[in-house]
Amino acid sequence: MWRFGWFHTKTDEDFWNRDKSTHYKYCSVWVDNLLYTGHDPIGFFKELMQVGYMFKAIYPPTYLLGVDFKYVKEPEDVITWYDNLN
Repeated sequence: MWRFGWFHTKTDEDFWNRDKSTHYKYCSVWVDNLLYTGHDPIGFFKELMQVGYMFKAIYPPTYLLGVDFKYVKEPEDVITWYDNLN
């Protein structure tokens, strides 16, 4: 990740960020899962594949570590997490 300009946070070595001057990109690593947040997810994964990383599947998250994700259009088009217990 350092090779591509990513730095892990001081509090968690599995949480990486990259400063793009107008915004930040984030990547969380959990065992064999990557959760990327940024403007170009396909470009992020292609960059990793060019240096030999292989992925079983690449798709928008729906569930990770006990948290459900869903796509919402209001107030803007984003993927967000929610508590499905209620």
